[in-house]
Amino acid sequence: MSNTTAKYKDFLKEPMGNKPVTAVPGIGPVAGERLRNQEIEYASQMVGQYLRVRNDTEFTGWVKDTCGTGTGPANACTDGIKGYSENFM
Repeated sequence: MSNTTAKYKDFLKEPMGNKPVTAVPGIGPVAGERLRNQEIEYASQMVGQYLRVRNDTEFTGWVKDTCGTGTGPANACTDGIKGYSENFM
């Protein structure tokens, strides 16, 4: 899926560093708080989860279950994490 939002472009333009989970496309303040409640504070932790799962559908389901997001935000998150992984790993 092609994603051209400003948040997506910003997320992919530089190395991860200590970006908060809310820097990930599809993750807003509410979903970010839900992730922090699961002790997931940084975008790099989400990349790690994506690499463990190695399946876009499963990762999207994990995002929906963990964050309580709908399909659109979960897909945006998956696209962002996948794009980052392809660009920097």
